[in-house]
Amino acid sequence: MKNFIINFAIILISFSFSCCIGIKTLRKEKLQFGKNKYEIYFSYKNYKKQVIFNGNVSSEYRFNIADSIVVFITENKSATPLINRFLQPRDYLRFIDEDNLKYEFTENNHVFCLEKKENIIIGYINVPKDNKDEFENILLTFKKL
Repeated sequence: MKNFIINFAIILISFSFSCCIGIKTLRKEKLQFGKNKYEIYFSYKNYKKQVIFNGNVSSEYRFNIADSIVVFITENKSATPLINRFLQPRDYLRFIDEDNLKYEFTENNHVFCLEKKENIIIGYINVPKDNKDEFENILLTFKKL
């Protein structure tokens, strides 16, 4: 009976450990635009955070991930220079007038996404089509605190 309990415990511990190995660690990033604070979670361990200032106030955050993939968050009404080549002049007017918009573009099998959530514009560039869902999930973690 003692051997049975020990073997059962070893199997249970091994199973628990193997299940935990597949879980990705999420990294939380805190952002601030004026007095408003936000957060977003990344499933990537290695990325470079870049803050772009307009005067002495942050106006855009860029998270540079491998292979020129960038996740961006900005409060700039004209979006970001990273995605401007896909937009028409009428699109800029929509960004000023509407609270919730989403644009998606595909070029050379890479997806570009631009989404306006209230006064914040969030998106990604250069994401391979196969990884699109993963980056959509990253955008879903974005929230105001």
